[in-house]
Amino acid sequence: MLFSLFTFNVYSQFYFSTSVEGYYDDNIFNNYLNSSDFINAFSGELGYDFESEQNNFEIYYIGFFNQYYKYNEKSTTIHKFGAVNTFLFSEYSNPLNVGINYAVRINKEDYYIYDFSQISAYANYMHSISESNKIQLGLIGNRIKYENFSLFSHYQLKSFFRSINSFESRTSLTVAAEIDQKVYIDKMQNKGLADEVLQAKFYMQLGQG
Repeated sequence: MLFSLFTFNVYSQFYFSTSVEGYYDDNIFNNYLNSSDFINAFSGELGYDFESEQNNFEIYYIGFFNQYYKYNEKSTTIHKFGAVNTFLFSEYSNPLNVGINYAVRINKEDYYIYDFSQISAYANYMHSISESNKIQLGLIGNRIKYENFSLFSHYQLKSFFRSINSFESRTSLTVAAEIDQKVYIDKMQNKGLADEVLQAKFYMQLGQG
């Protein structure tokens, strides 16, 4: 009897998706050279969900590869592994998301200095004041390490608040504030260079359907 009081139904499922995209870019370096190329992009995602009525736990992998034909040295590979848990405080609403992921970017020889690895942890919560008015707040922490360019390696901490509102006129309004702190791992010991940056952002978005 005691065991049955504390059990609940958990459903699990495996998922997989993939996509292929091809496009032509007439200025891939975004400069005066106007270098053009045809690019193929391949992406795939697979994961496993453990789902109950109010909670969903997911582990996943996302892979991305883009191939340039004329400028093959610009081709890039990205791998990302992660886990996220979503808890609903009420049915289909007020979700709390907590997750962690690890990503690595691998470039070709000429661009190897841009290779990096990143570990991220985050938490965010969205609260429904009404059906058309919501608020969201969250926290994101990153550690980004450039394997061959340690000068750019840094820690990053972001916090944000958003108010999301919609009206009968099909108008949507989002007002948000964000604080972003970046601390570089290598200290320059130079008065002309900053080892830490703190930035505040405020913005408003207005849309009409």
